Amino acid sequence: MPEKTADNLAATTATSDKNVPGDKNKTGKPRNIAIFGIFALVLIILIGAFSYATFVAGKNKKQSTPSSAKTGSTEAAKTKTSSGDKTAATYCTSGQVYENKKQGYKVCLIKGWQTREFDNSAASVGFDPNPIPEASEYGGIIVVNVTNKTTSDVSNTINNDLEGETSSSVNVDGIVGTQISGSIPADSFYYAGYKEVASIFSKFKRTYEVTTISAPDKLTTNQGLYNDFLASWRFLSGTPNPPWSDSGNILVENPWPGDEIGNPVIISGKALVFEGTVSIRIKDANGAVLANTFAQAQSGVELSDFSKSVSYTASTTTAGTVEVFSISAKDGSEQDKVTILVKFK
Repeated sequence: MPEKTADNLAATTATSDKNVPGDKNKTGKPRNIAIFGIFALVLIILIGAFSYATFVAGKNKKQSTPSSAKTGSTEAAKTKTSSGDKTAATYCTSGQVYENKKQGYKVCLIKGWQTREFDNSAASVGFDPNPIPEASEYGGIIVVNVTNKTTSDVSNTINNDLEGETSSSVNVDGIVGTQISGSIPADSFYYAGYKEVASIFSKFKRTYEVTTISAPDKLTTNQGLYNDFLASWRFLSGTPNPPWSDSGNILVENPWPGDEIGNPVIISGKALVFEGTVSIRIKDANGAVLANTFAQAQSGVELSDFSKSVSYTASTTTAGTVEVFSISAKDGSEQDKVTILVKFK
């Protein structure tokens, strides 16, 4: 644009020189210098205006995003991304955590969901958006049962209790198990015609059975909740072995390892021992015997319940052990001994 204007100005000047020869020194070169000066001045003003506008825009943008806030959010993002606790920080951010330290797992629940532990060992727990009654026939939309049985034994029992069942594999926090789906028979006393899904997997010398039971018209909704429940499952590292004998003949439910016990303390569980006699001994941390007694199981020929309120001598230590075992009818030796670490109140 400036070159084109200069040519035009040069042509105009040449014409003027021809028409007014005597004015060349007055109207020729001096006029060109003046015109170029005005043009340069206008150009400088335009450049200055543009630079000022750019400066103001940049200043306004900077003011609208304070440096400290911008840096803070960036650093927070870096921290969240690079932190070693990223998984812990993002776990269950929109729900509530239920942690079962006795049975070694935690899950993420929808906020407001109810839970009920049906026994001291928390081996049976119900989960539901509604309050859960104490009645064992209603355990909630989702129920977790922990047992000493093998995964095969639990799977076989479920298969026998359902109709039209199908099986597939399931992965729960890295542990591969079996998932069984089917219908509850129409002649069942509870939930006749309902749909059941059960996942069975094993860890920490336990078998976990996670079940959901749904009315046919609620199956899709409950299946989604159930899948989210399993996806949120995390095993707790350092979970102690359960107080169960390797043979499965003595299964203590109370107290549980790490419990703080009162005096007296109720010692209960299930046992299959000679004549149903369950021996009980309480010791302090120094090995001193504080109580030595027995409980009677309901049966001596099958696994059955036992319970005993035991008083013991006050201890000078803050911790000790509860031992539950049977006496051999053959040689009087102690069998199936279960030793439980406890704290004294």
